[in-house]
Amino acid sequence: LPFYLSRYYSTTHEFETETIEFELLFRDRHLAPFVSPMVEGQVMEEQGSEMKSFKPAYIKPKQPIIPQAMLKRRPGEPYHGQLSPQQRRNLRKMEILLEHAESIDNRLEWMAVEASLHGRVMVEGEKYPKRVVDYQRDPSLTKTVSVKWNDPKATPIDDLEDMSVAMSMTKGGAPAE
Repeated sequence: LPFYLSRYYSTTHEFETETIEFELLFRDRHLAPFVSPMVEGQVMEEQGSEMKSFKPAYIKPKQPIIPQAMLKRRPGEPYHGQLSPQQRRNLRKMEILLEHAESIDNRLEWMAVEASLHGRVMVEGEKYPKRVVDYQRDPSLTKTVSVKWNDPKATPIDDLEDMSVAMSMTKGGAPAE
Protein backbone atom coordinates (compact mmCIF):
# COMPACT_ATOMS: atom_id res chain seq x y z
CA LEU A 1 0.00 0.00 0.00
CA PRO A 2 1.16 3.55 -0.67
CA PHE A 3 2.58 5.17 2.48
CA TYR A 4 0.57 8.40 2.74
CA LEU A 5 -2.71 6.74 1.83
CA SER A 6 -2.35 3.96 4.36
CA ARG A 7 -0.87 6.16 7.10
CA TYR A 8 -2.94 9.37 6.90
CA TYR A 9 -5.91 8.67 4.63
CA SER A 10 -6.98 5.16 5.53
CA THR A 11 -10.71 5.93 5.71
CA THR A 12 -12.68 5.96 2.48
CA HIS A 13 -15.97 7.79 2.01
CA GLU A 14 -17.91 6.83 -1.09
CA PHE A 15 -20.66 8.96 -2.54
CA GLU A 16 -23.68 7.86 -4.52
CA THR A 17 -23.92 11.29 -6.10
CA GLU A 18 -22.11 12.96 -8.98
CA THR A 19 -20.43 15.42 -6.63
CA ILE A 20 -18.38 15.15 -3.47
CA GLU A 21 -19.40 17.54 -0.73
CA PHE A 22 -17.01 18.95 1.84
CA GLU A 23 -18.39 20.64 4.90
CA LEU A 24 -16.08 22.80 6.96
CA LEU A 25 -17.32 23.23 10.50
CA PHE A 26 -16.23 26.39 12.25
CA ARG A 27 -15.38 25.32 15.77
CA ASP A 28 -13.12 27.63 17.70
CA ARG A 29 -12.17 26.41 21.13
CA HIS A 30 -13.88 28.37 23.88
CA LEU A 31 -13.84 28.22 27.62
CA ALA A 32 -17.20 27.55 29.18
CA PRO A 33 -18.42 30.75 30.85
CA PHE A 34 -18.57 31.18 34.62
CA VAL A 35 -21.91 32.29 36.04
CA SER A 36 -23.40 32.69 39.48
CA PRO A 37 -25.27 29.67 40.81
CA MET A 38 -28.38 31.86 40.95
CA VAL A 39 -28.55 32.76 37.23
CA GLU A 40 -29.21 30.70 34.13
CA GLY A 41 -26.43 29.48 31.87
CA GLN A 42 -24.85 31.78 29.31
CA VAL A 43 -25.54 31.08 25.63
CA MET A 44 -22.51 30.11 23.57
CA GLU A 45 -23.07 31.00 19.92
CA GLU A 46 -22.72 28.40 17.22
CA GLN A 47 -19.98 29.06 14.71
CA GLY A 48 -21.71 27.66 11.61
CA SER A 49 -20.29 25.82 8.63
CA GLU A 50 -19.48 26.16 4.95
CA MET A 51 -20.37 23.60 2.26
CA LYS A 52 -18.33 23.13 -0.90
CA SER A 53 -18.81 20.59 -3.65
CA PHE A 54 -16.53 19.10 -6.25
CA LYS A 55 -17.37 17.05 -9.32
CA PRO A 56 -14.33 14.77 -9.57
CA ALA A 57 -12.53 13.64 -12.66
CA TYR A 58 -12.34 9.95 -13.44
CA ILE A 59 -9.12 7.99 -13.36
CA LYS A 60 -9.30 5.77 -16.45
CA PRO A 61 -6.02 4.34 -17.72
CA LYS A 62 -6.22 2.67 -21.11
CA GLN A 63 -3.69 0.59 -22.98
CA PRO A 64 -4.24 -1.35 -26.20
CA ILE A 65 -3.15 -4.92 -26.77
CA ILE A 66 -1.45 -5.08 -30.17
CA PRO A 67 -2.34 -8.41 -31.84
CA GLN A 68 0.90 -8.59 -33.88
CA ALA A 69 2.96 -8.42 -30.68
CA MET A 70 1.38 -11.70 -29.54
CA LEU A 71 3.13 -13.50 -32.41
CA LYS A 72 6.56 -12.56 -31.07
CA ARG A 73 8.49 -14.05 -28.18
CA ARG A 74 8.00 -12.21 -24.90
CA PRO A 75 10.96 -10.95 -22.87
CA GLY A 76 12.22 -13.86 -20.78
CA GLU A 77 10.48 -16.46 -22.91
CA PRO A 78 12.76 -19.17 -24.42
CA TYR A 79 14.01 -18.32 -27.93
CA HIS A 80 11.78 -20.67 -29.84
CA GLY A 81 8.75 -19.41 -27.93
CA GLN A 82 6.86 -22.05 -26.01
CA LEU A 83 3.77 -19.91 -25.48
CA SER A 84 0.84 -19.68 -27.86
CA PRO A 85 -0.36 -16.24 -29.02
CA GLN A 86 -3.41 -16.69 -26.75
CA GLN A 87 -1.20 -17.38 -23.73
CA ARG A 88 0.91 -14.31 -24.55
CA ARG A 89 -2.26 -12.24 -24.86
CA ASN A 90 -3.51 -13.47 -21.48
CA LEU A 91 -0.16 -12.68 -19.86
CA ARG A 92 -0.12 -9.21 -21.44
CA LYS A 93 -3.67 -8.57 -20.21
CA MET A 94 -2.62 -9.43 -16.67
CA GLU A 95 0.46 -7.19 -16.93
CA ILE A 96 -1.68 -4.30 -18.14
CA LEU A 97 -4.18 -4.79 -15.30
CA LEU A 98 -1.35 -4.77 -12.75
CA GLU A 99 0.21 -1.67 -14.37
CA HIS A 100 -3.16 0.09 -14.29
CA ALA A 101 -3.75 -0.80 -10.64
CA GLU A 102 -0.28 0.51 -9.77
CA SER A 103 -0.76 3.72 -11.77
CA ILE A 104 -4.10 4.34 -10.02
CA ASP A 105 -2.46 3.77 -6.63
CA ASN A 106 0.32 6.18 -7.67
CA ARG A 107 -2.26 8.85 -8.59
CA LEU A 108 -4.09 8.44 -5.27
CA GLU A 109 -0.79 8.58 -3.38
CA TRP A 110 0.18 11.74 -5.29
CA MET A 111 -3.13 13.32 -4.26
CA ALA A 112 -2.55 12.35 -0.61
CA VAL A 113 0.94 13.87 -0.67
CA GLU A 114 -0.34 17.09 -2.31
CA ALA A 115 -3.08 17.42 0.32
CA SER A 116 -0.59 16.80 3.13
CA LEU A 117 2.16 19.11 1.89
CA HIS A 118 0.12 21.94 0.37
CA GLY A 119 -3.38 21.65 1.83
CA ARG A 120 -4.86 21.44 -1.65
CA VAL A 121 -4.99 19.15 -4.67
CA MET A 122 -5.00 20.41 -8.24
CA VAL A 123 -6.98 18.15 -10.56
CA GLU A 124 -6.59 18.72 -14.29
CA GLY A 125 -6.26 16.60 -17.35
CA GLU A 126 -6.97 16.29 -21.01
CA LYS A 127 -10.61 17.26 -21.58
CA TYR A 128 -11.06 17.95 -17.86
CA PRO A 129 -10.95 21.57 -16.70
CA LYS A 130 -8.51 22.58 -13.98
CA ARG A 131 -10.05 22.34 -10.52
CA VAL A 132 -8.46 22.93 -7.14
CA VAL A 133 -9.73 21.14 -4.05
CA ASP A 134 -8.59 23.52 -1.33
CA TYR A 135 -8.76 22.28 2.25
CA GLN A 136 -8.11 25.84 3.47
CA ARG A 137 -5.03 24.93 5.45
CA ASP A 138 -3.39 28.04 6.84
CA PRO A 139 -0.28 28.78 4.71
CA SER A 140 1.67 29.71 7.85
CA LEU A 141 1.68 26.00 8.74
CA THR A 142 4.16 25.24 5.97
CA LYS A 143 7.38 25.11 7.96
CA THR A 144 11.00 24.74 6.99
CA VAL A 145 13.44 23.86 9.73
CA SER A 146 16.70 25.82 9.76
CA VAL A 147 18.86 22.84 10.75
CA LYS A 148 18.41 19.36 9.25
CA TRP A 149 17.34 16.86 11.85
CA ASN A 150 20.35 14.61 11.29
CA ASP A 151 22.64 17.50 12.31
CA PRO A 152 23.95 17.16 15.91
CA LYS A 153 22.78 20.75 16.63
CA ALA A 154 19.23 19.96 15.54
CA THR A 155 16.35 20.03 17.98
CA PRO A 156 13.65 17.97 16.23
CA ILE A 157 11.50 17.57 19.34
CA ASP A 158 11.42 21.36 19.80
CA ASP A 159 10.62 21.81 16.10
CA LEU A 160 7.75 19.33 16.32
CA GLU A 161 6.40 20.98 19.47
CA ASP A 162 6.54 24.40 17.77
CA MET A 163 4.68 23.01 14.75
CA SER A 164 2.10 21.35 16.97
CA VAL A 165 1.48 24.60 18.86
CA ALA A 166 1.19 26.52 15.57
CA MET A 167 -1.36 23.99 14.32
CA SER A 168 -3.45 24.18 17.47
CA MET A 169 -3.48 28.00 17.31
CA THR A 170 -4.86 28.18 13.76
CA LYS A 171 -8.38 27.62 12.56
CA GLY A 172 -9.07 23.94 11.99
CA GLY A 173 -7.65 22.34 15.09
CA ALA A 174 -4.71 20.32 16.23
CA PRO A 175 -2.62 17.58 14.63
CA ALA A 176 -4.19 14.13 14.53
CA GLU A 177 -0.97 12.30 15.34
